[in-house]
Amino acid sequence: MYAALHVRGVARQDGDSEVGLAGLVARHARGAVRQFDLSLRIQQHDLKLVCCRHTTAGLEQFFVLTIWCIIFILPPNLSSNEINRLLAEQEGQNGTVVNGKEYKFTDFDKYSLSNIPASSSKMWAHLVSVYFVVLFTLWHCWRFNKDSVLLRIMFLGNSRRGGPSHTILVTDIPGVNEAVAKGLAQQRKMEKTLRKSMSMKSDGKSDGKSDGDL
Repeated sequence: MYAALHVRGVARQDGDSEVGLAGLVARHARGAVRQFDLSLRIQQHDLKLVCCRHTTAGLEQFFVLTIWCIIFILPPNLSSNEINRLLAEQEGQNGTVVNGKEYKFTDFDKYSLSNIPASSSKMWAHLVSVYFVVLFTLWHCWRFNKDSVLLRIMFLGNSRRGGPSHTILVTDIPGVNEAVAKGLAQQRKMEKTLRKSMSMKSDGKSDGKSDGDL
């Protein structure tokens, strides 16, 4: 997404982009899940194109996971009756709280895992769904990351030298040379002082030994 974007492997020139921001929004609205046309340049549309690409990635993942849950999660949840059983059991006890347990549910809870009884074979649907969500999310992130790297390589291979196609190496930073030189000078001064103090201590010890011998 940080690249001069291509269509069918052919880079378009700046003058070939005939779509403005309004056209980009319209195409994005028509194909919310479908990846929008990659015929725009990041130089022209700035961060708006990057934000739209991130939004597209989120919409794709949300759409796929939503369809999966509607097909594989909702039927097992709705076809179970664990909530009705718990409520009926509670009413059969004349509404008294037994062992500190009092169940309160809403109609929305029948769409959730709470409606499936313990040790039910329908739990396998949730287990498989957990693995699917994790694996699909990892694959989706890997695919978008690979596309971003590919577009960056295409950008570096087709852009003119200089400008946004190359990273700027900043070398002349104010204050760095002075700070480094000052630090080295202080380090040398400390080393010199340390050596001098150690030599004075060693000389004092040698003088003490010679006086003792005398």
